[in-house]
Amino acid sequence: GSGDHFLDFRRVSCKAGTLVHARPGQVQQFVLGQKLEADILLFTSEFIFPASSAADGAAFGTLIDDIVPEDVTDLRPDALESVVSVMSVIKRAYHKADGSKLLAAILQHLLYAMLLTIAGYYGKSHAHSMTDSHRRTFRRFRRVVDAKFAQTRTVEDYAEASGCSAKSL
Repeated sequence: GSGDHFLDFRRVSCKAGTLVHARPGQVQQFVLGQKLEADILLFTSEFIFPASSAADGAAFGTLIDDIVPEDVTDLRPDALESVVSVMSVIKRAYHKADGSKLLAAILQHLLYAMLLTIAGYYGKSHAHSMTDSHRRTFRRFRRVVDAKFAQTRTVEDYAEASGCSAKSL
């Protein structure tokens, strides 16, 4: 189906293949009464593997932020098919959850597989206009804002914590 969802009080038009990435602290509103079905994959940041490198040598910081940097992405039909396939495996494993460390590890690896599946298509379907250096700076800045927005809102503080000058930021 299709319908609306609100993320940080901004209307998001959703249809098949819309991927909404809500970060911790963002406000979501689900609109009742719509003919809209969705899978919601909820996990804590501790459940994500630590930073590592992908097969192509790209480093993943917090993984999810690096893979899906925007809040909303429309997946291509071939990407949607792959994501739905991985999601069905995650659902089956989750329904078998017995609290064991083994099944928790399996779910963690399936989440990683989901994120890498999205990354494989995301990189192919979105032309990156920023250089790698700018992209890394922006990712660091976004993580710093997420961590420090309650304490500070000055560019200089964010620049220092991001490891660059205020002008560069």
